Amino acid sequence: SSAGIDFATAKPDDIASFASDAARFLQVVKLKAFAPFRSAEDALENIGAVSESTATEYLVTVLRANLPISASKKDKEKEKEKEK
Repeated sequence: SSAGIDFATAKPDDIASFASDAARFLQVVKLKAFAPFRSAEDALENIGAVSESTATEYLVTVLRANLPISASKKDKEKEKEKEK
């Protein structure tokens, strides 16, 4: 990539080093949305879920509101609407 890191093959230490360099990190990552947690407990619950490869209802809601829907998912939603 133009920022000099291949995330698919990078080692965790390489990614950590990259993320700690704000200028390089911002070349690749752009903030699209911000949704604060309601409390420290809420933040811990959410990061715990992510560490276990799951998502809380709150995270799912935030992601659905801010990420684009894939073409295949749009097609499936259209099919469901036709069935109704």
